[in-house]
Amino acid sequence: MTAKPKKDRVGEILDSLKKASAGDYSAKLDFASKDDELGLIADAVNKFLKKTEKKLSSAKPSSEPVEDAGRYRHILDNIEESYFEVDLKGNLTFFNDTVLRDLGYSPEELRGISFSRLVDKSNAGKVYQIFHQVFLTGQPIKGFDWEILKKNGETIHVEASVALLYGPDGKPAGFRGIVRDVSWRIQSQKELQKSEEKYRTILEIMDEGYVEEDLSGRITFANDAACRIMGYSREQMYSMHYREYLTPAVADQLKKIFQRVYRTRNPERLVDYDLVRKDGSVITYEINVALKYDDSGAPCGFRILTKDVTSKKTAEEQRRKSEEKYQNILEIMGEGYLETDIHGVLTYVNDAGCKLIGYSREELLGRKFEKY
Repeated sequence: MTAKPKKDRVGEILDSLKKASAGDYSAKLDFASKDDELGLIADAVNKFLKKTEKKLSSAKPSSEPVEDAGRYRHILDNIEESYFEVDLKGNLTFFNDTVLRDLGYSPEELRGISFSRLVDKSNAGKVYQIFHQVFLTGQPIKGFDWEILKKNGETIHVEASVALLYGPDGKPAGFRGIVRDVSWRIQSQKELQKSEEKYRTILEIMDEGYVEEDLSGRITFANDAACRIMGYSREQMYSMHYREYLTPAVADQLKKIFQRVYRTRNPERLVDYDLVRKDGSVITYEINVALKYDDSGAPCGFRILTKDVTSKKTAEEQRRKSEEKYQNILEIMGEGYLETDIHGVLTYVNDAGCKLIGYSREELLGRKFEKY
């Protein structure tokens, strides 16, 4: 049998005590035990009710109701959750000390106040709908979020559970609820959202392509730059396998890098790999691969940052060809040509220069020109 939630058990204890204060000692708590604190309290309440009922039947006065009520009130005032009771009109009739601490009111200021004064208009409508539903169905509603106003006007984000409160005649007399301050959770969610928006913006405005792939190598995320680079839409990119945009040789090389990164947990870089765009054209890229982890810390995929080095590679090739071109001109010209550093040490001499001086290139390079 599943144990009753703590909130429900606290509510039943309070109901039995309220009924007792009205002269009804018939309530019995079915979760009395010696296994936990509330079970012990329930056992004590049952004994108290039984003993009080017996004493009343023999017309003997008892002071135990006052003593036990004080004991349970002490427990209620020291729990972290706020506990409140309102009548059917929404006026506060009972609350624990946590309510006072959270809202900043004195007992005199809060007692009898309308619940509508503790919320703004939007939350007033939300709370009314919840209470109305509880009244119509008789079923408690748990874990709904809303906002409550402190005395100083500040807002507290809370999570609440509400149930019907019955009078001695067994008819609905109001509502009781447990409220927990979850402002820290809402703030954390907002900060997380801001952080995600910040880094998402960075990813979308950067020139480098950024891609995330699962452990099988299928794309799960791609920024705008990656889509532009590869020529695909974001929808087309998602679920593509890396072999679909790489040549077979490069794909095999990337697979080995993935396996090594997964095994060592260290990021790696692959220089000058060819990427095949949607239109069939090939561009040269440099990629950095790192492991991606899930919330539990387990590897769940790879993060890939790509940088276009096509223009760099083209420039290097042009420079090499230019150097070869002018090298050939220097070698076939009839005039001697040589170069030295600032200290006069020969760093280059063409064939005509070697013939003019009478030494081989190996004999000339690295020596001072003044010696000749």
